[in-house]
Amino acid sequence: MKISSPHLPNDLLEGLIKGLFPEDACFQVTHIEMTSEEVTLEGTSTQPEGWCPLCSEPASRVHSRYERTLQDLPWSGKRVRLSLHVRRFFCANPCCPRQIFAERLPALTEAQARRTSRLRDALLDIGWALGGEAGARLCRKQAMPVCAAPLLAQLRRAGVDELPTPRVLGVDDWGFQQKHPTGTLLVDLEQHRPIDVLLGSDEEVLTQWLNGHAGVEVIVRDRGASYRKAATKSAPHAQQVLDRWHVLKNLGEVIQKTLAQHIDVLRQAGQQVKIDSQQTSFAPTESVSPDGKLVPSPAT
Repeated sequence: MKISSPHLPNDLLEGLIKGLFPEDACFQVTHIEMTSEEVTLEGTSTQPEGWCPLCSEPASRVHSRYERTLQDLPWSGKRVRLSLHVRRFFCANPCCPRQIFAERLPALTEAQARRTSRLRDALLDIGWALGGEAGARLCRKQAMPVCAAPLLAQLRRAGVDELPTPRVLGVDDWGFQQKHPTGTLLVDLEQHRPIDVLLGSDEEVLTQWLNGHAGVEVIVRDRGASYRKAATKSAPHAQQVLDRWHVLKNLGEVIQKTLAQHIDVLRQAGQQVKIDSQQTSFAPTESVSPDGKLVPSPAT
């Protein structure tokens, strides 16, 4: 990578930039500007030609040039901004519907992205670990400013690697927000980690998931009919188990309902116990005299 600047010698600039960018980044840094908070690198593309993203036909006929701004990983607590001068080409294939296209820099960033690929990976690591708000606060402290909403949007676009089908599957409904439709949370009970969240808590949602994930041997669920029917239909050989939390919860609800139906009897029993205890406390008692005879004590 060639580097030049009117303010610093080329050999010093090469020593500063060497190793910070991929060798196949295909751009030449022409100027470096530093402030107390930001480092700006200006450069131009060094690719001899471009390749059409639709037909992959090489093209060398330049249509125009434009400036593309990217955010990169910070340097010593300073924000880094790349200002790249790239080109637009005419596609050489007359049958291609994409007559004009902008050149790509695949080793540095993705098409239409505003951040470099390595900065995107760093933001994803922080987002997966901390989430939206907490991750955004840490990124701002690390000179990688980003808001919570774009950080969560990146997580959604990136997706997650598909986890293996668990042997023991825990199924329960999940409320995203109050007064909103519920979903279904699936948990690997042997690894103690969630594996998927389904949009909906009806029979059809769980049935589709089980049809695409064979190998579940034990399904731990609540007493709801929708999950029972889905498990019976899609995993007939799997053993269905009621989890202890729902068993205890249902038992408590039944006991509470039963006692509420006999509230009058319970109140009468409580009043009778109170009366008996008062009569017992005021009843005369007996004591033993020195010669071994029972002597009644005077009532208080």
